[in-house]
Amino acid sequence: MEPLTVGRVIGEVVDIFTPSVKLNVVYNPNKQVANGHELMPSVIAAKPRVDIGGDDMRTAYTLVS
Repeated sequence: MEPLTVGRVIGEVVDIFTPSVKLNVVYNPNKQVANGHELMPSVIAAKPRVDIGGDDMRTAYTLVS
């Protein structure tokens, strides 16, 4: 099942939709963002690395946070 649905983000926070690409957010040192996990301020002090899937680099996406 989709993690955003399990975490009740899709359906309660935003209208129901099906994600079209994979999104991966990682803070140093290798702290991956996941539903239900709290990140301490010391971990998120630096900018994260955000990887957005998809093959066409001309495509634009809307990030919902």
